[in-house]
Amino acid sequence: MIGGREAGLEAATAAAEGGESVVVIDEGYDVGGALLADREGIGTAAELRQRAVAAGVELLAPAIAIGLFEQGLVPVAYGNLLLKFRAHRVIVASGIVEQPLVFPGNDLVGVMLPDAVRRLVNGFSIKPA
Repeated sequence: MIGGREAGLEAATAAAEGGESVVVIDEGYDVGGALLADREGIGTAAELRQRAVAAGVELLAPAIAIGLFEQGLVPVAYGNLLLKFRAHRVIVASGIVEQPLVFPGNDLVGVMLPDAVRRLVNGFSIKPA
């Protein structure tokens, strides 16, 4: 499973409960995706993480799936390691990327989307401004 957001964790848990060996790869500092940017979502993300681990899902975060190649080869950058997985099935649940409006000065330091502010506050305890 490439992507450890809500849908990815749900699908990984269901597959593991069905008897499959499952690894979730997510580039974030922890699995949960957008749930981690919301105070109420942090508990939901923790619950999804616990259910996945209890079902036997291996979680790799932060990790980056470098590509998807023939015969199910998925190289993964995990810290200082390069892991090579041979997967029977690969599910990509990569989520979305917010696109900001373009206006003069939108690339200046401190100009950010609301979700970025929430991630800074909830994930890293950084006060914006």
